[in-house]
Amino acid sequence: MNRSEKIKRIVVIVLFAAASGYFIYSGFSLLFEESETPPALTEAVK
Repeated sequence: MNRSEKIKRIVVIVLFAAASGYFIYSGFSLLFEESETPPALTEAVK
């Protein structure tokens, strides 16, 4: 595998990880908007 392919693969993995993290975070905030949010949970999410 040459170097540019390796870099491309790393970039794709990083972008995918960031996107999935963002979706998980937004999903959590949607879930807990309706109910009371425990302070410990919001601190852990940050």
